[in-house]
Amino acid sequence: MSATITQCEAILAILRTRPQGLTDMDALRGLGCRRLAARVWDLRAAGHNILTVSETRGGKTYARYKLAPVALPETEQRSLWVRIARELGVGE
Repeated sequence: MSATITQCEAILAILRTRPQGLTDMDALRGLGCRRLAARVWDLRAAGHNILTVSETRGGKTYARYKLAPVALPETEQRSLWVRIARELGVGE
């Protein structure tokens, strides 16, 4: 059994920890991944909600991929807001 991490696993880990997302150049420099769009397609096929944001810089347009925020169920949202309110001393 190999302990190596796949490109998809590495990309998903980066997307989870990097709110600014990931571009082709980021993936090429950091991971040696030459086909980021294909790996994003694989991750989407596996059920991950990844957004594509088009950006233009210096007359060039490129894609930036970001992991979409996960919506919490209403009961978890409520408990989160209650906890925040308690920490702030609001509503007591």
